[in-house]
Order: sequence, then C-alpha cells, then structure tokens
Amino acid sequence: MASTSTSTSIASKKYIPHLRHNDTVKYPHVFTSPNTTFIPEPYIFDVVDLQPLADGRFGHINCFLWPQLYSRKHQWSGCIFRHEQFVEDDVMKWLWFTPTETDARQEPSCVFELGLLEKKLCNALEKPFNKAAGCVANAQKSVRTDAQKDLAVHIQAASHGLQRLQCLPLPARDMILQVAEFQRILLDTFAIVQYETIALPSQPSSDQFRLSNSRWMGVFTADPATAQELYDICIPFWYICLEETFPLKTNIHLVQEFVPRPLATSLHAMLKYGES
Repeated sequence: MASTSTSTSIASKKYIPHLRHNDTVKYPHVFTSPNTTFIPEPYIFDVVDLQPLADGRFGHINCFLWPQLYSRKHQWSGCIFRHEQFVEDDVMKWLWFTPTETDARQEPSCVFELGLLEKKLCNALEKPFNKAAGCVANAQKSVRTDAQKDLAVHIQAASHGLQRLQCLPLPARDMILQVAEFQRILLDTFAIVQYETIALPSQPSSDQFRLSNSRWMGVFTADPATAQELYDICIPFWYICLEETFPLKTNIHLVQEFVPRPLATSLHAMLKYGES
C-alpha cells in the first residue's frame, strides 16, 4: 500500500514499492506518492460553496482543473485529462477554452442583449465533441453495462449543449456558463472511456517503479486499499496520512514543495461570478 510499512504490506498480500518519488508535509498531514513525480497543492480540507465564477469554473474545487479526493461513486475521476498535457493539441485544447463577453455574436433584431457564441468558436468546440463521439462509439462494445449507459447519457447531453451554443441566443454570461458545462461533460466522457478501456484492463505489477499515466488528473486518498487499487491501474494518486502515523520504515526519495495551481487559473478563481 502506498504509504505503509513492509509488515503491513505483507499482511495485506499486496505490494507497492516503499521508495517514494516524493513526500510533502502540510501539518498535521503527510502526502506521499509512489507513482508521480510531483504533489499538487491540496484544496480538500475546507468546505466551499459550489458556485460558478466569472469564467464558469468552480475554482480550486473544480475536479476538471485540479485533483480532488477519491470518490467511489465516480471512480473514473482520476482519469480526467490534465490541461497542461493538451495545450498543443488543436482539437483537445478547446476543452479548456474560456470565452468572454466579446465572443458573443449579438442577435441584430433582438431587443434584449442576447447572442450566440461566435461561429468559428462553435466549430472549434465541435471538434472535441466529434472526437468524443467517436471514442464512445468505439468503446461501447468493450465497456461494462453501467458505463455504456453513462456514456450514452453523456454524449447526448454534450450534443444538446453544443446545439444550444449554436442555435439558442443567451445572455453573454449564461453563454460562458454553457460553454463550461459543455466542456465538463466532454471531459467526463473522455475520463469514463479512459478508465474503462485503459485503466481497468491494466494488470497489477511487481515492478519496483511504475509511474502513472501523465495525461490523467489523479486523486487524493487516505485509504490504503484504494491506494493499492489506483497503483495497480496506473492512476496518479497522493496518499494522505497523519504525521504521527507515518510509517518509520518508509524510504523517501525526494521531499519537495506542493505544486500550486497555474497563476492564470488562480486569477480566474478570484473573480466572483457577476463581478466586472
């Protein structure tokens, strides 16, 4: 298990290398990971009201922008794509595009300030939708029944979202929220496909080092059994334990600082929805 002593690992009949790639302390917790080369700054201890911000995101608690606590109900969430891995991808980069009010094309005969997203941007967002639809079609026969249903619902919701952006005039800020929701649905769709077709088929390994898939977001967990599962299927994870329970037999490879969120994203998160 990710942060346990040798005796505990043997008792559980499981094995994860005890040489850590990194270790970070945020009193009174210790964060370790055997399958990543960094530890993201955790925003998981405070209760935060879920509300859209100026860019349509949810700030530090947005699971599509930053790792969150593992959820058994949403097992695929660790496979959500990381933005920084797709900045040069002409199709996928649009899943993190943030429109502004200037990207709304006003309806000329409308007495209200309603408009549509610029056609060139709608066309750009259609590209990742088509890619997701293709991935879903290819995966439907090989994934579990529940996942088949989830994927069908997701791709239908994304289709309706794209149609609204193309055909339904909206106030500019509602348009921004609609774009963010469309992007979230597609990121969730890709995550389910990745989890079902790549993560789950992975076989447990006794290799001394087994790095995770660098394209995936990853999760935090305080459960040793969950840590073992995530390690076996190559999902990035960061194991949390109290300093007083940190095993003395753990070998630390590197002690480092938390990786903070990108500055641009943090600035967006500081702008409350409705503010100029």
